[in-house]
Amino acid sequence: MNAYASVGLHGTPALDRASWEHVEAARTLLRTLTRALAAVAVLALTFTAVNVTQLAVGHGVPWPTALLLDPMLALALATTLTVDARLAELGAAPPGWAVALRWFAGLAAWALNIWESVWPVSSGGVGVPRDADPTGIVLHSTPCALLVLVSEAVAAYRRRIRRLLRAPLAWPPPAAWTPRVPAASRAYPAYPAATGAAGTSGYAAPEVPADPYPPAPDEPDPPETATAPDPDPESDPLYRAALDLDRAARAATGRPVTIRALRTELRIGQARARALRDCLDRELTQDRGLATQAPNTMGNTPT
Repeated sequence: MNAYASVGLHGTPALDRASWEHVEAARTLLRTLTRALAAVAVLALTFTAVNVTQLAVGHGVPWPTALLLDPMLALALATTLTVDARLAELGAAPPGWAVALRWFAGLAAWALNIWESVWPVSSGGVGVPRDADPTGIVLHSTPCALLVLVSEAVAAYRRRIRRLLRAPLAWPPPAAWTPRVPAASRAYPAYPAATGAAGTSGYAAPEVPADPYPPAPDEPDPPETATAPDPDPESDPLYRAALDLDRAARAATGRPVTIRALRTELRIGQARARALRDCLDRELTQDRGLATQAPNTMGNTPT
């Protein structure tokens, strides 16, 4: 489970180690949040589009031109909302001009929506509001306020969720977690099945291809000169994770897990993955008599 190292801004715990359950819950929450706030933004923009178009047509603007006004504001708001949220997720602050654009678009949409409620045609023009409609002001202000607040809230939410997604994962993973072996069925085809039962007249042994297990269709690894210390099988949590991956690869393909798969699944570098693969070869050869060496190791295909 999570271990909290300290308390950050606004009372938010600073994560030292994130559990797998919390990471999956955070990813689900992020997807749900994005969809919900996008739906709110679409509904609010639709409401404001009708009001702004009617205002423009009422002041003599032709329909084709009036229909273009609100989509300009909507596109500006949608762009800043999406880009600022993505920047917040990546840990980057939006530029000042983006904030100015977001607030200008929101305030412009608000002014166009409440104009006829503040200065109706019967008031005689712009000045001190005399026949203002308070209900209309509140009614037309709500969607515009939602647009601005949604754009600010989505960035804040993503910043909070990003902290959990970027925290180191706790090892070992839960028992229900199954290591993924990329492209195992395509990279290592199974032997053809035999026909009939062994020892009977109808038995025909399968033809074994000359190279039944061709190399995985991966790009060659970049040359790596750095070395990593040998992992300790008794205390290194990455070794236990690598051992689980190796067992899953052997069960699915009959061959050891590759260095590339270790790098991808464990998010480690080339030297660290090679050290884990060499340690797995030594331990499994000694303990279980598995003399098969994994591809992309020093004794086989160079990386």
